[in-house]
Formats: sequence, C-alpha cells, structure tokens
Amino acid sequence: MPALVLMGGAMIALAFTHEAGEAAMWFGVFASVIGVGNGLSSGILLTLGADVAPKHSPAAFLGAWRTITDAGGALSPLVVSGLTAVASLSIAAGAIGVVGLLGALAFVRWVPRYVPRRPST
Repeated sequence: MPALVLMGGAMIALAFTHEAGEAAMWFGVFASVIGVGNGLSSGILLTLGADVAPKHSPAAFLGAWRTITDAGGALSPLVVSGLTAVASLSIAAGAIGVVGLLGALAFVRWVPRYVPRRPST
C-alpha cells in the first residue's frame, strides 16, 4: 500500500506542476518519488498472488492472476495515450494517480481479508 500511495500521490502532484516555475525540477522530484514507490512494490503482486493461491491447485489461479496483472500493465499506456489525446497529459497523469490511490484503498479493503495470517504464538 505505501508504494501505491507514493506513486499515486506523485502522479497527482505531477499533474499540477506542468506550468509551475521550475517545472523540470518538480518533474525530477516526483519522478524520484515514483521510483521509490516502484522499488517498494517490486514483486509485490507476484508475492501476494502466491499468498492467496489455493494450496491444492495453485497453477490455474496463478495463471489467471498473472494474466490480469499483465493486462493492467498492457492497457495502461493505451489509457494514458487516449486520455492525452482527448484531454491533456496533465489530466492523464492525474487520472493515473487517482487509479493508484484507488488501488491503495482496494489493498486496505481486501488484502487483510484474503491473505492468510500466521498463527499467533
């Protein structure tokens, strides 16, 4: 969740800095924040999928999991380019930021419910 909050927040902030003074500096700052968020999230979806996969037959579940996560990565550039063509790059950046924050809320809502917990000792 921290990775999604960092990346989503940075994308939203980036949407408001395109006409600000020192726009190139702000771009560098928020690109760095996005990079930190990306580093924190490296491999988290695969790990989460492995944690929630059924123990008796994980292959079909993990195949579907991977297909859905890869589809999101494949569709993102299309969404950004479509929003940029219709509106502007700032709107597209803000929209992607909102999607990231909604993803963080989804993690808060569903991950504690479905990820198995360790037995307390």
